[in-house]
Amino acid sequence: MLSLADKDLMEQFVADSSNRVLKKELWAHAVVPQGVAVFKRHHNGRIEYLFTKDDKFDMKRDDINDLRELVRRYVIDDYIGLVFVMHSQALKTVSKHIKYRY
Repeated sequence: MLSLADKDLMEQFVADSSNRVLKKELWAHAVVPQGVAVFKRHHNGRIEYLFTKDDKFDMKRDDINDLRELVRRYVIDDYIGLVFVMHSQALKTVSKHIKYRY
């Protein structure tokens, strides 16, 4: 079950991201929010999926290749490092949290 703090952190992620995609350097918090997949972008352009943080709630995950495509589309080509992408099911949770603060 997600706490209000979890939902607030997820909401902050959405506010800071560009279409659910955010480079690690732009994320001011030390915690990966629930519902976020973590990718590593390598020197050769390869985008490696590392994990999804979803230990507090059961959600339907997006296809990893679709999320990988979001990384390709919204992160500059010469960037090397970690990239966070929120799953669409988590985005629905954030939208509901914004509308109904509970």
